[in-house]
Amino acid sequence: MHLLIITREWPGYVLGGISHHICNLYNEVVDKGHEITVITGTCPQSSHELTGKKPPANEVHTVQFGYRKGYYVLFPIALRNYLQSFDFDPFDACITHTGVPFELPLPTVSKRHDCYEATKEYIRNGLSFLETIGDRLMGPFRTIVDRRSIAAADCLIYNSAVCRAGWESAYNITTPSIVSHNGIDTSVFYPDSGYNKEDYILFVGGSERKGLSHVISFARQTKEDVIIVGPDEVNSPHVDALGRLSSDELRQVYTNAAVTIHPAGWEAFGNVILESVACGTPVVATKNCGAVEVLPSSACVVTSEIERGVMKAKNLNSEDCIKAASKQTWDKPAQDMIDIVRSITNPEC
Repeated sequence: MHLLIITREWPGYVLGGISHHICNLYNEVVDKGHEITVITGTCPQSSHELTGKKPPANEVHTVQFGYRKGYYVLFPIALRNYLQSFDFDPFDACITHTGVPFELPLPTVSKRHDCYEATKEYIRNGLSFLETIGDRLMGPFRTIVDRRSIAAADCLIYNSAVCRAGWESAYNITTPSIVSHNGIDTSVFYPDSGYNKEDYILFVGGSERKGLSHVISFARQTKEDVIIVGPDEVNSPHVDALGRLSSDELRQVYTNAAVTIHPAGWEAFGNVILESVACGTPVVATKNCGAVEVLPSSACVVTSEIERGVMKAKNLNSEDCIKAASKQTWDKPAQDMIDIVRSITNPEC
């Protein structure tokens, strides 16, 4: 099959974590013998991360959409103008990773990585007063894009049951859907050779949605050493902030940690959880993290009580963690996508 991929970001034009997902997913799809052509957004805030890992594509078309904030409106507007002269004939189907609020002349699968309605309360906690007002004013436009993009798709793919529940609680959705969990690249995340477990607790993230205030509160009350990866500085004397790390550095920090904590208020998936487990380190996470759906109790403690969860997680076995992660390769989400495309292009098969 020849698939048309539409996304606000692509390796080489990176805005956030979706590019990591796309990089792994479409390398697997191409390895299964399929072709891809890409239409990606780009704006001044795009970076050139992952340029060495981008999947092989027949072509990559870029659409300038002006600014990162408001992409959910700006990108579809720019995209619609671009598509007026685009030739859809070579393609079997389209996969969108950004809401496209109009019908395309192809069978269309829309992949949902997050749910704004489920996360907006956490997002607004990190905004200034003026930014919060702007976000509230743009809310109705975002709702229009969400509703129309759902209606325009032939099938939806959610990356967890948590993600699907978030969307279905916000909208009356009748579009067929499946849940296909993210994978983990075990060639990047694995136990560092010669590693030595140290007695520190790890948190990877810097936002309230991921549970930063809960981590800082835990650090104030515990005697454990707490390390945070992401922010360069945290306003607390009880934690050590390492800033952003490379994949190699992050793998070592995961490997050496006693436990990784992820007390997210809401997280559609939470790649951090699989990354840690793949490095042999158990995780404490809330039930509102999609990744806990694929992990056994021998690798992950699901609770909102961090201190109790850490005590329990310290008794879990690293080998069980590694084994659990090894079952979550990118092969399954790639095959899920191919199967869904085949079902909507050849419904009688």
